[in-house]
Amino acid sequence: MKKLLFAIMAIVLCVGLIGGAFAYFTDTLSSSGNNFTAGYTELLMSNGGAYTHTNALVIGSGTKMSPGGPAVGTFNVGFENGGNISGEVTGTMTYSSTIVIAGPTDGFIPPGWTGTVSAGEFAQKLVIATAFTDGSGTVNVAPYWAQQISDEQGFATAVANQMIIADPSSTLNGYLPTVYGMQFITLHFWDGYSTKVDLALAPGGIHWVNGTLKLASTATNNYENMGINITVTGTLTSN
Repeated sequence: MKKLLFAIMAIVLCVGLIGGAFAYFTDTLSSSGNNFTAGYTELLMSNGGAYTHTNALVIGSGTKMSPGGPAVGTFNVGFENGGNISGEVTGTMTYSSTIVIAGPTDGFIPPGWTGTVSAGEFAQKLVIATAFTDGSGTVNVAPYWAQQISDEQGFATAVANQMIIADPSSTLNGYLPTVYGMQFITLHFWDGYSTKVDLALAPGGIHWVNGTLKLASTATNNYENMGINITVTGTLTSN
C-alpha cells in the first residue's frame, strides 16, 4: 500500500515539474479614463426677449376685452433647448381656479353687473383666436387645436362644455378652442400635419408660438371686470 502511495506521489511530482518547465512572454496594456456621463435637459422660455430658465416669465395680459370685440395680443412664447442633448418640446395651458376681479375701482357699477361667474365659466368664453408656430408658416393652427380637442373629448362634449366655440374665422371646421378646452390637450411641434411626429430640438434649437385671444360674443354683463390668470407650461423630454 505504501509503495502504491509513493508511486502516485511520484507521478504527481513529475507532472508538476514538467508543467513548471514551460514559460511565456506576456505584455499587458490597460485603457483608462473611459468616462461615461449623462447629458442634461434644460428648457428656456422667452416672451419675445431673452430666453431664460425661470417660472416667473410673464407672456402678457389683455385688458378691456369686450364680447365679440377685437382680439388682444399678439403674445409670444418661445422654447429653447438649453441643455446638451436633443429633446422634444410639448406645451400645456391651464388657468387659475380663482376669478380675478379687475374692478370697478371708480365707484361705478355697470348695469346688470353681479360678478358671479366662476373661473371655469370665464375660461369657456376666452377664445384662442390665432396661433402661429414655427412649423406652420402663415397657417393659423388654432382651428387644429380645436379639432384636437374635438377628437380627444368628442365633438358633442366639446361643444356642449364650450371647449370649442363656433367662429366664422375658423378655416378648418368652423370652431376655435377656448382656454377651458385647451387644458384637456397637449400641444406638440409636429414635423407635418399628416405624420404628427414630434420635431427633435437640438441643443440651442428654438420653437415658438405667437397668438391672440378674444372674448366670445356670448359673454354677458356678468363677465364685466372679470378675468383669469393663464399659465403656459413647456416640457422638454430627451429623445
